[in-house]
Amino acid sequence: GEYVPFRSQLSELKIGRLDMIPRDMIAGTRTRPLDIAGSRVADLICFDVAFDDSVTAQIENGGQMVTVQTSNATFTGTAQLQQQFTISRARAMETGRTVVVASTNGISGVIGPDGTVRDQLAPRTTDIAVAQVPLIDAQTPAVRYGSLVRQVLSLAGVIAVITAIAAAAGCRLRLRRRGGWRARL
Repeated sequence: GEYVPFRSQLSELKIGRLDMIPRDMIAGTRTRPLDIAGSRVADLICFDVAFDDSVTAQIENGGQMVTVQTSNATFTGTAQLQQQFTISRARAMETGRTVVVASTNGISGVIGPDGTVRDQLAPRTTDIAVAQVPLIDAQTPAVRYGSLVRQVLSLAGVIAVITAIAAAAGCRLRLRRRGGWRARL
């Protein structure tokens, strides 16, 4: 939703939902957490939370908790509000950090390091939540080895594609040598 690949080509098709999101957002590039009164806070905007590298880089550089600021105004009336909060829960479990979500139109809340929702405010309301949260320095296996796992799986995928292409080429070569397909009655 916040980034639509091939936007110029798709907009020629007059897809009405694209008009709801007139411009694309891009992920942030900061890899250092914010230092707030001696606490290191991995800070994300709504778009960033969908990408694990946005948060893991800040956690690897000392982030002790995570904050997500979002508007969600573009997505009012869609399932995106709950989807983003659920992604935030996944980031809490992935990083082993408390995630605090502040949304002007979506779901605000506090999510514990284990993914449990500690506090949640109703969407599109003005309210305040106050919570004490732990500041954590340990790294989870997902943060420590996540990049390696992605690289190994990507390599396995490339090898599988190459193997499939080679097998198909070998099959065609054998068929040509035998004179092609023969119909049997």
